Amino acid sequence: MNNNDEDTEAPFPEESGYRATSGFVKNNPKNNAYYIEQWAGDLWYPILVLTNAELEKAVPGYNIAQIKSKFGGLRYYIDFPDGYQGTDRDVRDGAYKIIRAAEAWAWAMSGEEN
Repeated sequence: MNNNDEDTEAPFPEESGYRATSGFVKNNPKNNAYYIEQWAGDLWYPILVLTNAELEKAVPGYNIAQIKSKFGGLRYYIDFPDGYQGTDRDVRDGAYKIIRAAEAWAWAMSGEEN
């Protein structure tokens, strides 16, 4: 993540103390694009842009809860909007398939083995 130690404020309200940095959990889906832009310049940035676009098509209004590096790999955590959680298995499975593909792509880009 492009952490430049500058506090930047998300364009839409988030919980108190939120910073658009790895490790912070966000709760406003309107900030998805802003959150991804904080990764500009990172090796994974193109993956994140594409993953967000694909997830927006599959699950309109989804929320990126957190994006982070864990054990050298990409982790992309989401929340489903009201009405999706637990109600449409195909939608959930499709979203997780998109995320797994992004995480595998990130491994391949970093030259690590999963």
